[in-house]
Amino acid sequence: MTTIARAAPIAPAAEAHGRLRQMIFGYVVSQVVGAFARLRLADELASGARTVAELAGTSGADSDALNRLLRAAAGIGLVDSDDGQHFTLTAVGAGLRSEGRSLRD
Repeated sequence: MTTIARAAPIAPAAEAHGRLRQMIFGYVVSQVVGAFARLRLADELASGARTVAELAGTSGADSDALNRLLRAAAGIGLVDSDDGQHFTLTAVGAGLRSEGRSLRD
């Protein structure tokens, strides 16, 4: 009698892969939120739109690294940017301000 090996079902493997991607992305999101909070960018953006250069000057962060962080922050909804140069705080990002109703600490 010949037996035929069965291939593993695709759906469970795809589901496991999706769960793993969620875990990895969750870590990335927490790192972006943490860096955004440590640099006090929500406080800096509370008064209105700022450029990367302005934020780098007040935060002491490297402007290229800060640009990457702000783009990632825009991707998860902490800030908005219409032109990729000026960033504004969103209602979500405002939860990281140091005063008022904050989730920062």
